Amino acid sequence: MKFAVLFALLLHGATATNTCVTDFDADAGVDYYPNKVEFEYASSLSVSYHLNYKKLVFTNWSGAYTTCVVKCGTTLPSDVTGCDTTISPETNKMAITSASMIPYIHSMGMLEKIELVMVGTSSIQNSCVLDLISDGTILATDPAGNGYTWSSSMDTSHVEDEIEFTLTPTYGDVSAVKNSVPFGEWNDPSFLGRPEWIEYLGALTDQEFLAMNIYAEQKNRIECITNNVETIRENYPVDNSGVKVLWATRSDYVTSGGVSHEGWDVATCVEDADSYGGVGPYYCEAATLLGMDLLNTTAGSVNAGGAIYMTNAEFEAYGKDATHWIYNAAFDEDDLTTRFPFITTFKSYQDKTIYDPQKRGMNDFFETWTNQADTFIEDLASITVDAGFLDGDDTTHVSVFYRNVFTEPTGSFGTCPGATLELLSDQCSAISEVYTLGGPAPVASLKVAAALAAFVGGAFLAL
Repeated sequence: MKFAVLFALLLHGATATNTCVTDFDADAGVDYYPNKVEFEYASSLSVSYHLNYKKLVFTNWSGAYTTCVVKCGTTLPSDVTGCDTTISPETNKMAITSASMIPYIHSMGMLEKIELVMVGTSSIQNSCVLDLISDGTILATDPAGNGYTWSSSMDTSHVEDEIEFTLTPTYGDVSAVKNSVPFGEWNDPSFLGRPEWIEYLGALTDQEFLAMNIYAEQKNRIECITNNVETIRENYPVDNSGVKVLWATRSDYVTSGGVSHEGWDVATCVEDADSYGGVGPYYCEAATLLGMDLLNTTAGSVNAGGAIYMTNAEFEAYGKDATHWIYNAAFDEDDLTTRFPFITTFKSYQDKTIYDPQKRGMNDFFETWTNQADTFIEDLASITVDAGFLDGDDTTHVSVFYRNVFTEPTGSFGTCPGATLELLSDQCSAISEVYTLGGPAPVASLKVAAALAAFVGGAFLAL
């Protein structure tokens, strides 16, 4: 039933225009915000609700920025101070400045609310947005009619009358945009903090109910997946204690000032009380929730202004025995094995268990995954855990973002999935814990039990 309800909510997002208050009476005792968001993991965000307005606060290294959102049809009380931007959204028409904002808007069913995209079309992977740009529904040119590049100025003067606000990055000159509202999901290191920004978008557009339900369903799927992984690890007849995961990429970056960041960038995990898993950054958090033995260290003799990297010799000794290697960038086998032939001796290379996030293309991964944390963790789980019943059924999970670099080609976003970007992860059912797996027959029993539970659940939903 909850999926049917969620589907109805998603359809509602396609007409996310707000009804203005008429005959506002401050003494009438009306709660204009019956659905209130509370940010749990997005530590850079906070919100306070008042009679007919709310204050959304984003805080980063440079300070706090407050957006006051006033209920349409009312006015901001004269004694309210501290608003850097004040909006009163009715149509929710907007301009945006980054491709990574698109999945959040798409998940809310609000793509048609975008009037202007101030980013080069070559940087956009979402085919729905590209289609809307192509047919003229969304504008992707500056006031002079030129396409945007990375060096273009942010300017909304040519759509001033059509938009109510502009989602802007947390840096740069925003003086020429209308009603700048910072949108910086990358400021939250937790992999549940980043998708929680959909509730920020919901609060900004007076669509809290929709946003809260989308985020809650994502959290439910993450909890289900991690619980199933725990059950599998406790009962699976094959000893998987030898699975060790290497998270590492090669850096060839040299700054304009000549500071070399050349070396191997490996996982470093630290305690993070604000995260869902208690550690960070996001990949360490996911590994902890999945019980994954993720190699991590602070070691490395290359120090580039505080950024630590390993030399070739250090990396060879560190990573050669890992059973799986997650290369969180584009893995170019020819280039890497030519320049660093020692990696061909790695167990992960010889066993062909190296993965990178190019299943839908590298750019799509960085554009989309922060809005799809459940899919991210499900992909990671399927790499090191039996994907055949990861989701509580007998259907093998097909990875969305990560691919085996030896057996799978790079892909793309694909055709437009429709007005709403639904969660890309599989629907998840809890694995029954009544079976203790001791051999192949009990494994089959677990799969049958999971499939039966899913079937019975479906039968109840159909009633």
